[in-house]
Amino acid sequence: PVFLRIGGEFSGSWNGYHAYIYPLAFRKVVEMFREEGVDNVAFLWCYEPATPGDFADMDEEGNYKWFPGDDVIDWYAIDVFHLNDFAGDGWKAENTAAFLDMAHDHGKPVAVAESTARFLVMIATLPRSATRRAKCSTMNRASRITRPNQKEVWKEVSPTRTSQ
Repeated sequence: PVFLRIGGEFSGSWNGYHAYIYPLAFRKVVEMFREEGVDNVAFLWCYEPATPGDFADMDEEGNYKWFPGDDVIDWYAIDVFHLNDFAGDGWKAENTAAFLDMAHDHGKPVAVAESTARFLVMIATLPRSATRRAKCSTMNRASRITRPNQKEVWKEVSPTRTSQ
């Protein structure tokens, strides 16, 4: 299938999407594809941990703030860039864990839609090997969400070149 990430990083202020309207727009796009008989597209709901962790919040009437619904989401997706997106006790790591837990609870696979190692080498508080181990640990957690018996697939790799 073609992976279609509708409104990636949906709750990021830089995108300008509106809470409670975004899930309706997501649903509308999926419904348009389905009405046309398109059956080779997997729809991704993509979160970025630097945004608020309110992706599953609802209003008093039961309307989701950002979640479009299991019936229109094929994959959860996440963008991870910085070490604090997936390691430590900070709010970003908590957001990542909560999003991955939600994917698991809803029985959905997870795609890493965007990532980079660029910012990891700039972290002075951890040696590079510890940084890579933390990122590999998170990627392996995401990989095991729908395949609990899967072996570790993300390995710590020493770079062959350290300069750009």
